[in-house]
Order: sequence, then C-alpha cells, then structure tokens
Amino acid sequence: MAYLFGEEILELIKGGVLKIEPFDRGAMRQLHVELKLGNKFTTLVSAGSAFIDPADPKFKLNEETMLTSAQKFATIEVQNGGSYAVAPGEFVIGVTKEKITMPNNYTGILNARASLGRLGLQVFCSGGFVDPNFSGFITLEIFNANKIPIVLKPGMPIVKLSMEKLGRVAQPQGPALTSFMDVK
Repeated sequence: MAYLFGEEILELIKGGVLKIEPFDRGAMRQLHVELKLGNKFTTLVSAGSAFIDPADPKFKLNEETMLTSAQKFATIEVQNGGSYAVAPGEFVIGVTKEKITMPNNYTGILNARASLGRLGLQVFCSGGFVDPNFSGFITLEIFNANKIPIVLKPGMPIVKLSMEKLGRVAQPQGPALTSFMDVK
C-alpha cells in the first residue's frame, strides 16, 4: 500500500468518493489535506473519584456518561475569531471543523502538524486512522506539554489527512471481538 498524492485525493473529492465538508482547496498539499480545528472543546473538570479506571463503564466518554455520571465535563463552544488557551498539562478533547465521509475502499491516516509539536502541543487521533465507511467529525485529543499556555483558534490547521487505497472493499463494522480467542 502507498499514500495517495494530493492530486489523487483531489480527484476523489471532485468525484464525490471522498467528502470533506467544508472543503478548502487551499488545504491540499503534496501528500495530504490539512484539516482545521473546530469550535468545540471538552475537558474533564472532575472524575468524581481520586482516579480514573478505564475498565469502569462510568469512565467511557460519550454524551450519556457526560450527562449522568459523577464525572464533570465542561464543553465550551468558541466563536469564530475567538480562542481557547490550553493550560500547561491540560488535556482537551477537540474536533475537526470538517466532516469527513470516507469511502469503503480507502483508509485515512492522521498526523499532527510538526510545527505545533515543536511548541509542545500534542494532538492525538486515537490510533491515527480514519476507518473505511467513517462519516463524522474527527475527535482530537489535545495535550499541552509546554510550561506556558498555548492558544488554539477555531479554523487553524491542526492535523494532516493522508490516504491509502485498501486491497479490498471494507464491510461495515460488526460487533467487536471480545478476545483474540474469538478469531477463527
């Protein structure tokens, strides 16, 4: 498998095979499309206990647990032209401005922008892949590893989306395997 060139990605967009909404032609690069930061930021204010146990269902980050559990989340929507300052050591969930609809025979590869990494801003995309058939805004895990706040502005370039063609068409996801023993 090989990364697609920017012209190939652009052809997928023009043909409606890949959807990036809104699409900015100026975001195309030789091997990727730059995606911009959206307007929503969510941070954990209180876990409701002295620790977080990832195996405990109450710590699953979704809208239901955000509203009903002892966890206290704050979601802020920053207006265009505004900013959000990420404090040193702060972890924030963000989203891309663009909604992505991935075709069933391609996968997206996400990488943080090196220029932001050199400032101490770490942007993770849970595994770094956009699955075939995915449609939605990409969740970004943002961490400030610097000793001073870093200002984020909606609309600023935040991650790079590269693409690879798959060897076959991916089927819609079924139930997750519960253990490696389920593999036949």
